[in-house]
Amino acid sequence: MKVNIGFLVFLAFSIQAYSQNSENITLLANWDGEDVPFHGSAKYNDVWGFEVNGQEYGCIGSTLGTHIFTLPENNEMENVGFVSGKFQGPVVHRDFAFFKGYLYAVCDQGSSSLQVIDVSGLPSSINVVLDDTTHVSTAHNVTVDASGEKLYVSGPEGSALKVFDISTTPGNPELVNDFNDVEYVHDVFAKDNIAYLSAGNQGLFIFDFSIPEAPVIISFIDGYPDEGYNHSGWLSPDGNYFAFADETPSKRMKIIDVRDPSDLQVVSLFNSGLNVNTMPHNLEWIGDLIFVSHYYDGLQVFDVSDVSSPKVCAFYDTYPEEDVQGRGAWGVHVMPSGRILISDRQTGLYLFKMKNVFPVDDEVWLYPNPMETEFCVNLRNVNYTKAHFQIFSSSGELVKDETYLEPDQNNKDYLFNVFDLASGTYHMKVTLDDSEIRNQSFIVQGESP
Repeated sequence: MKVNIGFLVFLAFSIQAYSQNSENITLLANWDGEDVPFHGSAKYNDVWGFEVNGQEYGCIGSTLGTHIFTLPENNEMENVGFVSGKFQGPVVHRDFAFFKGYLYAVCDQGSSSLQVIDVSGLPSSINVVLDDTTHVSTAHNVTVDASGEKLYVSGPEGSALKVFDISTTPGNPELVNDFNDVEYVHDVFAKDNIAYLSAGNQGLFIFDFSIPEAPVIISFIDGYPDEGYNHSGWLSPDGNYFAFADETPSKRMKIIDVRDPSDLQVVSLFNSGLNVNTMPHNLEWIGDLIFVSHYYDGLQVFDVSDVSSPKVCAFYDTYPEEDVQGRGAWGVHVMPSGRILISDRQTGLYLFKMKNVFPVDDEVWLYPNPMETEFCVNLRNVNYTKAHFQIFSSSGELVKDETYLEPDQNNKDYLFNVFDLASGTYHMKVTLDDSEIRNQSFIVQGESP
């Protein structure tokens, strides 16, 4: 079944409601399965997105299992797969991660399992290659460290955290550590073997899992301002800051400076500011923006170009009804194309685009796209004294950073080599003088280095 924006907003009252409850966000599509049953007040949980053969896909968890969708360029989402959960019914939470053609899924209720789903054959086929309870029955979250080639399963039954090696057999993860150095791990952000452990009431811990059998603690923080239940977080693209959310009413999100692990400092506190009991859930830090699934406040986007002073720059209320604790936007994921996925506990999967973040105009031309070894950026229609180019991977890692001063006004072509970049989707941020004018995605089709 295809769902598009025309079908969603043809009713006048819907258009009116959306215009009153959004800013700088365009709704592209929404799916709410009529056959998905409620458990209590909710029927959906977390969301994730991934790429297969250059095509974007999204998935959402429900009381039944995992629903998978194509995310084509025309935004006509199509449900192309469903994987039944080992446990169905009173399900509050499922969670997902992706690595090299495999989608990992866990559930935190009932007699569940670790599911490994081969999605490399999408859109025509999916295949459950593992549905096992040997190491994991219930678990709260699952996270992939792509650079470290590890799978982190948070809050599994009987443990704080389980760490798996997925470097050689991603379809059959190998347990390398049943970790209990902290009481409980609610969620993990991991990159280059450094894991940020959101440990609920214990606060935040940072561990080095380079030797997974013998992890080393780097630092921890507790007793911070607006402390609550340390829920989840995300590292800034430059690795200097970490933002996290406490899943506690009225407690604001924090940005901490992690450049000196021996002296972790909170540099800012922020939230939607819409209600005294407002509460964030999940977040992602992409470029200079933090995207938050903010429960009944919906999708909230913060400009953190100044980390000491985050500001709301866009929002979309997916739950415009009366503010009820625990309802609304639950999961968030930003796709390589810049489109945004939100899972709303009551109304399903949303696909959004943020206005002015990936604009198409004549001031900046990037070509060819896709490319193999190099591409050109043309800036002939604008005047400036400094051009700053930053290239980010789809995970938000800064891979190139170049600045040009006093450019030749008659020749504004900039050539970039990408032979050292792995195949995949990247984003280029163009800043002229002090004004960002373009943030464009592009595809590298060369061989992985």
